[in-house]
Amino acid sequence: MNAQRLLTGAALAVTLLLGLWLARHVLPPPLKVAPLARGTDYSADDITLTQMRRDGQPRYRLRATHLAHTLPDRLTRLTDPVLVVYPEHGAPVTLRSPSAVLLPGDTVVRMPERVVITRQDAQGRTIRVISNDVTVDTRRQIATSPKPTRIEGPGYVTRGIGLDANFKQQVFDLLKDVNSVYTRPTAQP
Repeated sequence: MNAQRLLTGAALAVTLLLGLWLARHVLPPPLKVAPLARGTDYSADDITLTQMRRDGQPRYRLRATHLAHTLPDRLTRLTDPVLVVYPEHGAPVTLRSPSAVLLPGDTVVRMPERVVITRQDAQGRTIRVISNDVTVDTRRQIATSPKPTRIEGPGYVTRGIGLDANFKQQVFDLLKDVNSVYTRPTAQP
């Protein structure tokens, strides 16, 4: 019985030593992944990001054909983004642009190129706002731009420099050099 235990122990020790030798000499070394310091951290195509309110309703929905998150700036660059902001009251507001940057924290979106903002008025008619270099704060539901802006509504076109938009209050304010042209709406047959 004692010899059998000794033989079992020796077989176990040989198996253990053989396993260690195989692990060191036959298996490839483990991959050492250093954290990325610079470049694209991750990317994706055809993405949708939805942020919800506490009551379960969407605060905003962001869609893009391509997303690339870069380091060390921690910015998320978007291609062909469509941002829909859902105010607690009133119609949703849609912003479209060829590109955008989602800043760290996922609440501020910068749209540096041409931006088209659309929403429905109380009568269901479309209002379009066209500007450049628009910054949107999705949590506060506001948008600003220092650039020339054009507002097109039923029967009017208003132009000015600078934009302050409050989506909660359904207000688009032009800041200076404001000029409006009114036309009689055409009758629908």
